[in-house]
This record gives sequence, structure tokens and C-alpha cells, in this order.
Amino acid sequence: MKRPPLEKRVRALEIQSTAVTAKPQPSRRSGQAKNCSTSDLLEELRAEVWKIKQRAEAAGEERLALHCVRLLFESVEFEAKLRGELDDRPQTNVLNVNFDPAIAVRMAQTYLARHGAGEQEPK
Repeated sequence: MKRPPLEKRVRALEIQSTAVTAKPQPSRRSGQAKNCSTSDLLEELRAEVWKIKQRAEAAGEERLALHCVRLLFESVEFEAKLRGELDDRPQTNVLNVNFDPAIAVRMAQTYLARHGAGEQEPK
């Protein structure tokens, strides 16, 4: 499932929280944020999400508050990936094991006994 970018999700939360909000909060449009760094934008988005979360909690909107917590977590995770503190590449572990022939035969017999492969003779 493809998730929309964080900024779009925050804007959607702002729209949802209009019933909770007494006065509308101005939000940046993408054309106005040209001179800000990614870190500044993330910090501003986190601050907006935090405000929405607090207003939602005060109004008893638990689902909206929980969604804000999720967005905060995702923004922290995104920033950690950007900084290189979190590596989400798949990890492959290689284990080399050498058995003597007697142990290998016992292991094969145990495997066949457990998985009901029946009586088969080794080739």
C-alpha cells in the first residue's frame, strides 16, 4: 500500500481537525517553502502535527490524536533514514557449517523421521 507523502497527510489532518479547531491555522504551500531545508520542513510539520494532536486530545478526538502520534513516529523514522541512522536495506546472514559424514547422515535421518518422508535409502 503506497502512502501519501507526509505533508499531504498533515494537510488532510488539518482539514479533519477543523471541527476541533476554533480558528484555522495557516499552512505553507509548496511554492512558499523553497528556501527551507528538509530538516526545517520536517520540524515545522512535526510542530503542526503536535498542535493538531493536542487540540484533538482536548476535544476528545482519540482517533485523530492517535493518527497524529503515528505521523510523528513516521516523521522521526523518515528523518533517521535521511541521516543514515536507520538502515532499512535487507540483511543477509551467511552461515558456513561443516559436518562430518556421520553427523550429516544422522541429521538426514532425523529430518526424514520428523517429516514423514517414509523409508528411503540414501543414494
